[in-house]
Amino acid sequence: MAEWPFDVDVVTAVHTPTRPVERAVRSVLDHTNARFRVTVVAHNTDPAGIAARLGNLLEDPRVRLLTHEDEYRTPAGPKNVGLAEATAEYVAMLDSDDTLEPGALDAWLDAARGIKGGADAVIAPTTTAAGAIHPSPPVRWHRIKPEAPKQLDALRDRLAYRASPLGLIGRARFSHLRFAEGIPTGEDQPVTAELWFTQGSRVVFPAYAPRYLEHHDQEDRVTGVTRSVADEFLSLDRTLAEGAPWGSDARVRTAVATKLIRVHLFDALRSRIASGWTPDNARELASVAERIVAWGPGCVGLLAKTDAKLLNLVREASVETDVLRSQLSKRQQLRSLDAVLASKLRFTLHPQAPLRYHLASLLIARRVRRRSAATA
Repeated sequence: MAEWPFDVDVVTAVHTPTRPVERAVRSVLDHTNARFRVTVVAHNTDPAGIAARLGNLLEDPRVRLLTHEDEYRTPAGPKNVGLAEATAEYVAMLDSDDTLEPGALDAWLDAARGIKGGADAVIAPTTTAAGAIHPSPPVRWHRIKPEAPKQLDALRDRLAYRASPLGLIGRARFSHLRFAEGIPTGEDQPVTAELWFTQGSRVVFPAYAPRYLEHHDQEDRVTGVTRSVADEFLSLDRTLAEGAPWGSDARVRTAVATKLIRVHLFDALRSRIASGWTPDNARELASVAERIVAWGPGCVGLLAKTDAKLLNLVREASVETDVLRSQLSKRQQLRSLDAVLASKLRFTLHPQAPLRYHLASLLIARRVRRRSAATA
């Protein structure tokens, strides 16, 4: 067994001294028993400003400050610096405006070491600082028992719905992983695609463990700006790339394509209708839809009937805003059979079909809330 100098390297990228990076770092320092190191990477900003925010935290030998400059505003570059400098058994990403609940790293490590051979990745439970639980990924409920979370199946447990690698990444197997630089959003999708869908990858989700807390008190997130359709889906060049290791399995392509349509495509449609739907939007989004369907053609039959109708409208480059808005509303009406039954009925009980997807999401959120209330 390899002897690691640390259990976890925590990587935090920060692009402006207005970010409360000291809050993020302190959440690790004050509540972790494991052997860890925090690497803060100042990105395209004077490191003196970041050092000033960190103050005496930099006197702690477990905290170091690095710098990185590039031509991009996304955090891929500085995160990759942290990955390249990591020497621990696991690496964890922590955004500069987020925090960890007390004991989070220790609990995630316990989950990693609780399965035979140790986990290659641990999916962190996430919530907003206000307490809104994110039921993602919508795994099978019996895989997340509080006393012993089980190893997940990437397809049956719908891991495609977790695009962010928050949690732990095992360096014994995945030290080579890097975020996609040069694209404005979605830089983490190739990372999680390889983590989840590499054959034999051991992944666990300790859903009841202390959580990763997402704070939304900053207004300068570099990943939150409005973009063109082409820019928003530039990450598809990596995710759908010919020769990508996860693309060799038709079942994986179907699962990923279903998620891309259900989440990313329809979210892009909704936001653009809200800001003003144009013929250019319609043509560009139709092109994206065709590209996804061509890569994972099995996805269409797995969509809800309402989603399949909406997808057809998108593929036709419809400019009828009222019709599109109405269909977007119908897909949210989960008491309607058309919103929960697969467009091809023989797929109704398929793991990626809407019935099991929505039911799993509901069960996870409900169980985690109940347990949180019981232990509060």
